Amino acid sequence: YLTLGRHTRLEPIECTRDGWFRPLGCDLAKPSKKPLGPASAIGMVLSDDFSSTKFGVQWGFYAPAANEIERVRYDKNSLVLRAKGTEPRDCSPLTFIVGDKRYQVTADLEVDATSRAGLLLFYNRRLYCGLGFDDTRFVMHRYGVERNARKPSNAGRRMLLRITNDRHVVTIHHSND
Repeated sequence: YLTLGRHTRLEPIECTRDGWFRPLGCDLAKPSKKPLGPASAIGMVLSDDFSSTKFGVQWGFYAPAANEIERVRYDKNSLVLRAKGTEPRDCSPLTFIVGDKRYQVTADLEVDATSRAGLLLFYNRRLYCGLGFDDTRFVMHRYGVERNARKPSNAGRRMLLRITNDRHVVTIHHSND
């Protein structure tokens, strides 16, 4: 489970009148209470309906250039991301750290005539898996290698993609609707 990254666990604190904080003490060996609501085990909401033009703290670019945020714009509760690169290894993908051993992610994606979009489990430039598509083909990503396949004739420029990761058993689904 190296893909879960390193997580920090802090004990509760209170701020004193002189502006300092004081630890309240707790047994860090015992599990914390899980937060209420649609949050992951790390306590952060991972969903986003893109109704705000504020870039959520759960999002980040992998190996970003100084001007990476200029690729992002919002339009009618959608995130529009300008394409970059030719493969996941050179595109600085938009990512978030999941923090759970089991999860499912779904995205409603649309491409223009010159772009490819997809959904990946991305660890680094050499290790990722997922499914991408463009006007004419599907691209299956396994172990950082692309495998091209013909896209079904009824598949257009818009597609729903879902990845389920159940303790490193990965299942990928696609749908036109």
